[in-house]
Amino acid sequence: MVRIIRDCLLLWGLIVCGCLSVTAQQDTSSLYAKTYELYGPDDRLARGEFYRSEHKQANGSAFLFDSIMPSSVVVVKGEVFNDVSLQYDIVKNKLILYTLVNGLSEIPVVMRGEWVDEFIAGNRRFINAKKFNDESGPVGFLEMVVTADEHVFLIGHTKRFIQDYSSLNPYGRFSSVRQTLYCPEAGELKKVKTKKDFVACFQDEKSEINRYFRKHRIRYKYMSTEQLADIGAKFHVREDKDKYHLADTSEAAQFRLFHPWVIAAVSDYSDSVAMGKRSVLSWSFFNNDDFNVDPDTVIDPSKANHLLRNEKEYNIKTVVAGSRTSQTGGAMAVVRGYVRRAKDGEGIAGATLYVEGADLGTATDEHGFYSVTIPRGKYILILRAIEFREERMNLTVYDDDKIDFSMVEQVYDLQTVVVSAGVVNKLELASLGFEKLDAKAIKVIPRMMGEADLVKTALLLPGVQSVGEGASGFNVRGSPADQNIFYLDNIPVYNTGHLFGMFTAFTPAAIKDFTLYKGSIPVQFGGRLASVFDLHTKTGNRKKFSANGGVGPLTANLLIEGPLAKERISYLGAVRSSYSGWMFRLVEEPRIRNSRADFQDALLHVNMGVGDNNTLHIVSYVSRDNINLASFTHMNYRNAGISATWRHIIRNRHHVETSAIYSQYKYHENNSVEEKTAYSSGYALNHSEIKSTLTWLPGSNHKITAGAGGIFYLINQGGRYPLTSESLVTPLQLGKERGIETGIFANDEWKIGALTVISGGLRYNLYSYLGPRDMYVYDGDRKTVSSITDTMNYGRGERIVTYHAPDVRLSAKYSLSDLVVVKGGINQVHQYVFMLSNTVAVAPTDKWKLVDSHIKPLSGIQYAAGIFRKSRNDVFTFSMEAYFKHARNTVEFRDGASLASTRTPETEVLQGQLKAAGIETMVSKTKGRLNGWVNYTFSRSVVCVNSQTSTDAINQGVPFPANFDKPHAINIAANYRFSRRFNVSTNMVYATGRPITYPIAIFYQNEIPIVQYSDRNAYRIPDYFRIDLSASVEGNLKSKKLIHGSWSFSVYNLLGRRNAYSVYFKQEEGSIKGYKLAVIGTPIFSCAYSFKLGGYEE
Repeated sequence: MVRIIRDCLLLWGLIVCGCLSVTAQQDTSSLYAKTYELYGPDDRLARGEFYRSEHKQANGSAFLFDSIMPSSVVVVKGEVFNDVSLQYDIVKNKLILYTLVNGLSEIPVVMRGEWVDEFIAGNRRFINAKKFNDESGPVGFLEMVVTADEHVFLIGHTKRFIQDYSSLNPYGRFSSVRQTLYCPEAGELKKVKTKKDFVACFQDEKSEINRYFRKHRIRYKYMSTEQLADIGAKFHVREDKDKYHLADTSEAAQFRLFHPWVIAAVSDYSDSVAMGKRSVLSWSFFNNDDFNVDPDTVIDPSKANHLLRNEKEYNIKTVVAGSRTSQTGGAMAVVRGYVRRAKDGEGIAGATLYVEGADLGTATDEHGFYSVTIPRGKYILILRAIEFREERMNLTVYDDDKIDFSMVEQVYDLQTVVVSAGVVNKLELASLGFEKLDAKAIKVIPRMMGEADLVKTALLLPGVQSVGEGASGFNVRGSPADQNIFYLDNIPVYNTGHLFGMFTAFTPAAIKDFTLYKGSIPVQFGGRLASVFDLHTKTGNRKKFSANGGVGPLTANLLIEGPLAKERISYLGAVRSSYSGWMFRLVEEPRIRNSRADFQDALLHVNMGVGDNNTLHIVSYVSRDNINLASFTHMNYRNAGISATWRHIIRNRHHVETSAIYSQYKYHENNSVEEKTAYSSGYALNHSEIKSTLTWLPGSNHKITAGAGGIFYLINQGGRYPLTSESLVTPLQLGKERGIETGIFANDEWKIGALTVISGGLRYNLYSYLGPRDMYVYDGDRKTVSSITDTMNYGRGERIVTYHAPDVRLSAKYSLSDLVVVKGGINQVHQYVFMLSNTVAVAPTDKWKLVDSHIKPLSGIQYAAGIFRKSRNDVFTFSMEAYFKHARNTVEFRDGASLASTRTPETEVLQGQLKAAGIETMVSKTKGRLNGWVNYTFSRSVVCVNSQTSTDAINQGVPFPANFDKPHAINIAANYRFSRRFNVSTNMVYATGRPITYPIAIFYQNEIPIVQYSDRNAYRIPDYFRIDLSASVEGNLKSKKLIHGSWSFSVYNLLGRRNAYSVYFKQEEGSIKGYKLAVIGTPIFSCAYSFKLGGYEE
């Protein structure tokens, strides 16, 4: 029995296959022939593109009719076609013709909208709105309702797609049909907006029409076509309204409207895709991924059909890379270009491009540049970027080509607002320990004195801490502040704070985004053990002039941008200045009243496109602080720098970026507190650098980065000089230092299958300390002034000492699922410049010093591992990273060291080891009214300086907590958006108090009191806790106006806690008393006003 059933099934299968084979053999004609068989000898019906139905799983449909309408009539370029099958997509205004192929499937083809005059489906009649030569009028097809006295009403039908992220309806839905009524008058369409306007279209029958509405319980907004036709049959339209006329009695004339309407001229794109008589389309043609491309025709995307598309609705378009006639051979092609923001041409960093069908993807770099290697063929290309509308398009790849894309910012409802960036990259990249935030995320953080602050935002991230309130500098993963570096468009910034760290030294409005690398530092960066802050400024609006600014209690800022040559050259200029004098004048105490503290900073960015393959960025930056304290101390310090970066694309596949950079940090101080010790001092650091990086894409699974760079340091250590003739200060000249740091590097990011990514690289460093310089020779290993035995003199350019060493970078990612990845990595770095400082916080007078023959290079290695997860709806992300780092030759000052004015710094410092370990966890919510993040960090950092002699050891060689060791830290940043105009933000910060050395006893020797101190950093200052609160109010939401303004109200330190910055001690009456120093001990209230030219933007 089983055998009989099996044989029957086999026979049935053979019969079916044979029938299909015969049918397929018969289908040797083109789609035109099929259209000819069904609709007559004319190809104009089939001259269109294949219709693709979007959002197939959404609730509802995009169509006006519930099903395909057979036996319909359509007029195409004056010719009448009967018995056609039609459907009307009223979301995207597409009229669809259904053609039966092989008797198996109906193929939907979008008809050329500019050719269709009108159509009848069922008993409903529609006319092309383009017959009314009105550019501001409706688009698509309008349904006609003819009254008894031959007047006409026209109805526009629309739907829209609504994305719903709820679990009940994750695929979205289509809205109900919305109708708009028009009444022709003097050849123009007049929109009938209200019931009052509708009644006014009729002769003096207002009361009768209103009675009709009441009797039939009709609401004008939901009046049906049938009800409108019934009203037209019962009542009389005013004679000044246009009538419907028949020109003659021919068949075609039954479907034409002549005077008073004028048919608008429509462009005929002769090079558009046409399924014509010469195209032989087999069944395989309809199995292709791209139905829009004729095998013998190349599409010009710039001449797409825009007739049935308005500004807010986009058809799936076709993009072609290369041309069929210019293929260079080979199975692969490289598509590259830029992804830019549509409104101003700014490059979008981190945008993803996914090639559906090839299972390939890539992401744009910090400039918005992408490059992807694709097999030749036809695909669907999907563009995604956080806060931008997803774009889908047909992609046909013939050859290498450059294609630029523009993306429109997404308009979210309040339930789906997105405020953070960099979330997706954590799961997609192999790198560990990096955080990325954009300008919008920085903007919503509560502000002190009305100023958005990049560094204070960074301090809310896991693993980033400072030693105290308002302190300049920061500590990353248990490392000193001098082991971090800031790059502002490749310009290194050596002092990142204004007014001793109260404000960031960057104009906030000019910052596009920043990335913090604290684990897997990219191989092109070297010279810092702990972290790299990579900041990018905006490149300037490439399309139009714009400006914005703000005014707060202490500062004001202004930014202007625009094109110098549209789409090719753009500029951005930003300035900021403080005006704090009025605050000092409010204080009665004379010393404070006579003090001043002001700062200014400015930035200029010029971006030039030279042809298709070259881009030049020129950025200049300066910041300056001027501080006068009670007329006794005057200090000014400044950062300045300029960079020129040339970016060149090589053979479509690769690009090279070459930069020339100059940066300077300098300060000058005059101190006359004591007349006999009045002095003047100064310092200057000059950093000159050139580097070049090649990004090479040998295939879709490899991304190779290689290059080289060199830095020349010139440091004037300054000196100390008498300020007045009465001063007894001895002049001291500290001389200059010179050094060259070079490096070559290479890295390969290798994708192994769909689950694994490995990134491995090597950087080789070569450092030389150069003359002219006098170097002291010491007796033995112990370095003291008394042990100097000789002096070595080195001439200009002479090499004093050279160090070289490799840096290893290795990280890997494995995807456990689409939502969960695990990572691990090793990061090794060497550092050749450090800070001479014996203060806990970074001060403007701290000096940078080069490694020399006495002070060895700093080196460190870090091991890290982590797990990263996101929710299915992309609302929540979770990350946990653990790390261990070991740094050698870290610099610690001796007890009682004087570093500001010594010619022998090697006698004031010692070198030891630092070990740090920690766990960082973070949960982020990126969508919805409430968004933000919560993170917790547990970390420990200990230092050990040991030696065979007790005088060269610290804390008797026993490890002690580092000055910045804070075991526990919790940060909460939250923003709640009540409406598009009003939102509230808050921060909560908790951290363990930092270590400190306490005096623990007094003993007397020859009646002289001597204080005994504890082991180094054996105690801690009180824990730190702070809550901030801010509220932002936008002006009205009109999209078109001259100036848009917004207000920000904030409270810094809402609870008014006197958080300890430090604890100091005084000996009073034979005992030691401790005092807590708090920089900010009360709530600080502020408000700020911001403005921009133009209307409201999300």
